[in-house]
Amino acid sequence: MPDSVTAAPLLRKSMAEVPPIRPSATPRAHEIIACARTWIGTRFQHQARLKGIGCDCWGLVLGVGLELNMPWAKKAARDQECIAYARRPHADQLRKVARRYFDEIQIGGVVREGDVLVMTFASEPTHFGILSNTSPMSVIHSYAQARKVVEHGMDEAWQKRVISAFRFRAA
Repeated sequence: MPDSVTAAPLLRKSMAEVPPIRPSATPRAHEIIACARTWIGTRFQHQARLKGIGCDCWGLVLGVGLELNMPWAKKAARDQECIAYARRPHADQLRKVARRYFDEIQIGGVVREGDVLVMTFASEPTHFGILSNTSPMSVIHSYAQARKVVEHGMDEAWQKRVISAFRFRAA
């Protein structure tokens, strides 16, 4: 793990170059990443959020927040929209939930290790991941195709899937 938190520009889906803005540090980035890594190998299970048993992409993000005793996670764990959701979320449901509990990073802003990425595999946002490194970029996420929580590099194809990013709130 690097000694300091690093940053990378958040690219548009088209990968257009945009000037980065100066961000504030991601709260507890190293704790977030270290905690997320303890979930690696947990099998994929829709709507689950139990480390070592099963989780989906939201369950991983929520589970990390709960494990680190983050206030937003306690609220989200009781939020019906965060509990009952389809395997393929409707319309912009993921970003709506993310905006409720995280701080959005604007296109052209800078993503940092520990930030939450919202990705698409089709036309709508359908997937969460936690950015674990920015140089080279890598992500920790519960990936249905791998049937478990994994960490891997983000090549250009993966980076193009990122449609928005969010930062864990400090309080």
